[in-house]
Amino acid sequence: MKLKGQIIASILFACSTLMAPATADAEVVRLFSHKAWTVSYVTFASGRTACTAGTRNGNGDFFDIRVYPGGGLATFIELNNWTSDIGDRDVNMVLDVDYHRWTLLDTSLMGNSFMFWFPNESGTGQFNRQLANGNAIALKTWNGKHTMATWSLAGSSAAILAFRECIARII
Repeated sequence: MKLKGQIIASILFACSTLMAPATADAEVVRLFSHKAWTVSYVTFASGRTACTAGTRNGNGDFFDIRVYPGGGLATFIELNNWTSDIGDRDVNMVLDVDYHRWTLLDTSLMGNSFMFWFPNESGTGQFNRQLANGNAIALKTWNGKHTMATWSLAGSSAAILAFRECIARII
């Protein structure tokens, strides 16, 4: 039981350094910007690096996709005017890319931020294609009835191409 607690503590510490917007305590090198989207190479305060492709909406809410060296796609969301009243824990959320629904099981919730790791590479390609070809993305509650935030996908097609180039350099 003690070992399990140590493992959980280590995972929570790692998540706290990974769950940060690309601009908070990080060195950001902007590689590409088009319409609503920006692609960056980020070095976080922890020393960890990532390629990110992200956008902000009119409320200042942040959405990005990111890949760290070694692979694995994650999506990071920070809601500007919302804070959880349930504490930090894993929650289930929904992302709608136009009319394509993605159910995000065990999404890490910390304050006003969400981070979800895609469980396999086959789904990441499909998700990225939908982002590149879509018009909007919406974060919804688990039941899909309440929209928490929406973002424009204007410029996402070109951003995804630049994002892939960044990933090719780090993996």
